[in-house]
Amino acid sequence: MAKPCGVRPSGEARKQVDVFRQNLFQEGFSFLICRSIQ
Repeated sequence: MAKPCGVRPSGEARKQVDVFRQNLFQEGFSFLICRSIQ
């Protein structure tokens, strides 16, 4: 299972990007909601 750093199967990389995007979106969304409440 030894792989060079940063090299992943495209499916795995895409999955990680999706998770990263969801987290970013949720944080940005909750930030906007908090700002609009105050």
